[in-house]
Amino acid sequence: MENIQEGTDKTAARLSDQISRVADALEKQNSLRRRLLTGLIFGVGTAIGASVIATLIIIGAARLLAPIGIDFLSELREARGVLETQIESQTPQQ
Repeated sequence: MENIQEGTDKTAARLSDQISRVADALEKQNSLRRRLLTGLIFGVGTAIGASVIATLIIIGAARLLAPIGIDFLSELREARGVLETQIESQTPQQ
């Protein structure tokens, strides 16, 4: 009978220890600072990933379309130049 009681006490102690560990982990996971940092990291990672994918698609499309005479990268460069000129003309000069 003592062996059964002793085994039950050990099991209860291990269970209590595991519950404490889970509670500590949940407390860390639910902290505002950790959630903000995680959100920031995921946001920056998503932006960088989307930029890389878009760049690869644009470069791939340019290389596929260049042999048939469609050079849209030069048009994008011209549009960028026009946009830069517009921004410079609207920016107050000191």
